[in-house]
Amino acid sequence: MAAILSKTNFMSGLQCHKQLWLEVQEPHRATALAPAQQRIIDQGNEVEQYARQQFPAGQPIEGSGTEAMQATQKAIAARAACLFEVTFSFDSLFIRCDIL
Repeated sequence: MAAILSKTNFMSGLQCHKQLWLEVQEPHRATALAPAQQRIIDQGNEVEQYARQQFPAGQPIEGSGTEAMQATQKAIAARAACLFEVTFSFDSLFIRCDIL
C-alpha cells in the first residue's frame, strides 16, 4: 500500500522526521494535534473554501487512491481548466494537490 502525503504529514515532517514516520507508519501511536496545529489545518480548509469561491467552474476530483488518480488523469486529458484535490503518485507515494 502506498503512503499518503497530507499537509499535516508534511508539516510534521518539517518539524520532526520521527513524528512524520510515526504518523505514516504507526498512526495509532501518533500524538493528538495541539490546538495551534489544529488551527493551521482549519486555516487550510478556509483557504480551500475561498479558492473554490474564486474558481467556481473548478472540478473537484472525487475518490481516493487509484480511483482519484484515474479521475485526475481523465480530467487533465479532457483539458479541464481548474481542478481541486488532484491526485498523483510518485515512487509509491500518493500526493494530493489542493488546486491545479
